[in-house]
Amino acid sequence: MADKIAYGLGDMANNCIWAVIVNFLILFYTDVMLVPAAAVGILMLVSRIWDAFNDPVIGFLSDNTETRIGKYKPWIIFGTVPLAILYVFTFWAHPQWSLNGRIVYMAVTYCILVFSYTVVNIPWGALNAVMTPDTDERASLSGVRLFFSFGTNAIVTVAVIPMVSFLGKGSEVNGWLYTTMILGALSIPLYLICGIKCKEVVKPPETQKKVKMKELIKAATKNPPLLIVLAGIVVTGFMMYGRAAVYAYYFRYYAGNDGLLGIYALLFTGITGISTLFVDKIQVKVGDKAKLYRIVLAIFATLLFITYFIPVTSYPVLFWVITAISGFVNGFVMVLTFSIIPDTAEYGEWKTGIRMDGFIYALASFAQKFGMAIGTAGVGLVLGAAGYTANVEQAENVLTAINFMMFILPAILCLLAAILFFFYKLDRKTFNKIVAEIEERNKSNNRNKLGGE
Repeated sequence: MADKIAYGLGDMANNCIWAVIVNFLILFYTDVMLVPAAAVGILMLVSRIWDAFNDPVIGFLSDNTETRIGKYKPWIIFGTVPLAILYVFTFWAHPQWSLNGRIVYMAVTYCILVFSYTVVNIPWGALNAVMTPDTDERASLSGVRLFFSFGTNAIVTVAVIPMVSFLGKGSEVNGWLYTTMILGALSIPLYLICGIKCKEVVKPPETQKKVKMKELIKAATKNPPLLIVLAGIVVTGFMMYGRAAVYAYYFRYYAGNDGLLGIYALLFTGITGISTLFVDKIQVKVGDKAKLYRIVLAIFATLLFITYFIPVTSYPVLFWVITAISGFVNGFVMVLTFSIIPDTAEYGEWKTGIRMDGFIYALASFAQKFGMAIGTAGVGLVLGAAGYTANVEQAENVLTAINFMMFILPAILCLLAAILFFFYKLDRKTFNKIVAEIEERNKSNNRNKLGGE
């Protein structure tokens, strides 16, 4: 449990940074830095092209890192301070600059921040696969770390706007700067505890030498479970991050009350965090992660669809009840997403003889960020096309677009992801058989090696 908590502290650190980016960055750019929504949308797309290169590169480099303390831990330990500094620079607004100056500053700082986050987050994510080879323990590990993740996400989301107001003393520019200074400083010891305490116990085959990038890519294409997971992550990333980018707009303009965002974050994200602790027990009873994943995705889609027709302004009690239920189901969606990813590493090793935990998590991270790019860019582009203007009462078509992006579009995407996982065939029985065959093959290779020597 101490190791699980240490890993969870890493996700607590992630969310000191990422929760603010996901929930508030677009609003910060449009309403504080005063950049047009369409320009923000374009940046979200362009930055993912950048990610297309740096995610796999960091995965490749971390997989081929050899140090006394492990492959992935050094990246976490030495990358955290630069990440915290770049986080602060990203939220340092300069609204008095020219529009072109603001856009260039926005693009440069965000792209460097994304790279710095990748340097820490890809190796951190790879730890899930190398801390334990047991599929049920991986689900438990994912549940504990997501408890910390969503708990931190809820607290940060609730606290950010009041912190900006209090620390800024009438200046949103100063408020955002000081708030991110505090959160960035908090992330550093959390990352360090994670990097120092977590243990890498699953090793690649002794016969595996350093693998070239093209060999990793080729091995990934021979891993059908991984390809299905990646497609599903793109869709759920689109759903999750696109929807999160709408939260602040929904409560500020559609509901007309910024304060409701804090209640929503505390209720939805807080209950999501609590529900993550129950997933591994239910998953063991069901016995098939993909089956349970399909069920919870369908339930979540249904709840989102219903909520579209009961706006918080008209049916507040019903809205908050369904929000609480949705949060509980969302915990299952998130845990199953992240506990399925490391299982594909064993399939790949069994199929190709190459173990590549870091590269697999890099591909998963890129898939998630690609989905995020489509989702967040779509929010900016749709708002721009609908005629959104910052800090004024919005036209009816803008409000309709916000409500649609908050509920109906995410529901459609959940159903699409559920359909994809009908093709995922790596159930518990198959997985355990694969792990046993890998162990036997490695023992045989070691015996042959000793015999040859």
